[in-house]
Parts: sequence; structure tokens; C-alpha cells
Amino acid sequence: ARMNGFEQGDDQLKLRMAMAAERELANAWLDHKTNSEPDADYTALAHEIYLLNKDKFVTEPSIDVTHLLISTEERTAEEAELLAQTYLDKTLSEPSGFDELVVSYSEDPSVASNAGHFTEVKKGVMVKPFEEAAFNLDNIGDFSGLVKTQFGFHIIRLDRMHSAHVRPFEEVRNQLERKMAKDHRVRIREDFGIKFLCSTNTLT
Repeated sequence: ARMNGFEQGDDQLKLRMAMAAERELANAWLDHKTNSEPDADYTALAHEIYLLNKDKFVTEPSIDVTHLLISTEERTAEEAELLAQTYLDKTLSEPSGFDELVVSYSEDPSVASNAGHFTEVKKGVMVKPFEEAAFNLDNIGDFSGLVKTQFGFHIIRLDRMHSAHVRPFEEVRNQLERKMAKDHRVRIREDFGIKFLCSTNTLT
């Protein structure tokens, strides 16, 4: 545009360019003023917000489970169900061997990294049949029957139940401090911007 002299002789375009330059200068000045202001006590501010809003830091109930999956990806549903039933029978006759069965025979792709363990599972995370079966287990160590999902047939063991509780401040401290720091800088920037506008209006 400059090589072709596009901006020459167009007063409206020159005005737009000048206004854009003024906006960039104003923004750079606001950035400088904002960054040069001292930090607030973000820990104190975070703790105050935490105490006033503890209801926002309540965890959802969750459970830990271990599962064994026999997949229907490369076999029929009937074949998968029969094979899963043999592992369920072994599990019920010797519950202490379940973890070994999971590591040896589960066809869940994640078994290599988690050995079939899912921790702090909340409602709404797993597929519906798995979730319903897992959350309907009453006691630690209980096993489900065969649970059919689109992935195949599961055997689920309940390992632990986590009740809802207020997360401790130290657990959310860093998150809150980052928010307090961001909010503090936004307030400073807005304050300087308002003062600038007021002084400009006064001069005009």
C-alpha cells in the first residue's frame, strides 16, 4: 500500500492511521504503568476469597475402581461374553487374584499404564452402563456382574469411595493466587484508563 502511495491524498485514511497510532501508544503506556505498579499480597487476597466462597471448592463424590475388559472389537458379543464369564467365575472364586487377571487378560488399551485402576471417578465421566454398575456397588471389594458397554464386557471392583469435601486452601492456593494477580493488574489498568479519560475530558 505504501509502495503504491495508497495513503497519500486521503485525509480520512490518514486520520484513521493517526488514531491507530494513538491507540497503540496509549496501550503501551497502560502496559508500562500497569507493570510498574507494586504487587499486592496475593496470598492474603486468595485466602480471603477462599474463606468467603468455600462452597465453590467442594469436591464431587467419587470412587476408585479396577476393571477388566473383554473387547468385542475382534470377536462377537457372544464370544466376548463367554470369555468374560470365565474370568468373572475365577474372580468370584478367588477375589485376591483379580489384579493379576486384569494385568494379564484385560483388553482395555490403558491397562499397560494403569493396570486397570481408575481413581477418583466422578459421575458423568464413564459411559453410562459402566458408571451405573460402578456407583451401585455398596462395599469396598465388591464386584459387579458382567457389564456390557460399546467396548465389550467389563468386570468392575470397587476399591475406594471418596465423599464430597471442601478442598483445603493449599490445594487451590496457586490457582487463586494466579487469578488474584491477573485481577489486580486488570484493576490497575482500568483505573489508569479511567483517570486518563477523565483528564482528557477535563482538558477538552
